[in-house]
Amino acid sequence: MASGLTGWLKKAFAGRKVAAKGQESPCEKAFFPPESLAGLLEKLRAVSRRLQEGPDEREFFADLSPIVNATGCLHLKGRHFLKGFRPKREGLHQRGGRIGVMLPGDDPGRTLDASELSFDRDRIMACIEGDDSAWSYLCASLLLYELAEFGAFGHGLSWSTHTIWAPEKKDLPDSAGKSVIGPRPGDQDPHVEIGAEEKTAIFFTFSDLWQARVYQHVFAFRPGTYAPVEAEQKVFLEFKDAGYSMY
Repeated sequence: MASGLTGWLKKAFAGRKVAAKGQESPCEKAFFPPESLAGLLEKLRAVSRRLQEGPDEREFFADLSPIVNATGCLHLKGRHFLKGFRPKREGLHQRGGRIGVMLPGDDPGRTLDASELSFDRDRIMACIEGDDSAWSYLCASLLLYELAEFGAFGHGLSWSTHTIWAPEKKDLPDSAGKSVIGPRPGDQDPHVEIGAEEKTAIFFTFSDLWQARVYQHVFAFRPGTYAPVEAEQKVFLEFKDAGYSMY
């Protein structure tokens, strides 16, 4: 049953649709406010942090369904389970994304061994279904990043340094604390291109890990499925001193 929060999310995240021009195969673009995606990202991260709470010297598994459900529009298929492995907190570099997929008929209470833990993107997302809305494909994109970094620690963290890029906020501090100014190209708001054969989620993030940059993220999905057929992250802007380089 849909909660009051889910109903509020649907209203708050209602996208505006415009026709994409200059394309051989016309498609629609559903745009969403950057603050909507930023709010979802913080929500997913808060749930992920809660699931990873525990003594540093102990390793354990966590049921990842709360992260999936936190999107408000995605959920695990019946009798499918995802288990995320949180290792002991030791050393300076621990990678994440060690996830076990448990299919119908498997015992969700059994302990998984190392050979069953990996980040098999297609297998993980094949366990997930949703409402096929444009918003759900942006949700699936963020969810993939969060799952890929579940259990990471120290220098194993990268995605957690990213924030959703808000085009109207032109002045950003770089890693040296200086003010840098970037342009405002079109289509920087999170959006989904809706074609006959694919739905493509596109959004931008800012991170000052090693170098202050804006990244473009592109995830292409077949309608009704949440395992992307293509996924790309590339540098869109790079900030240097008080200027920028555009890619």
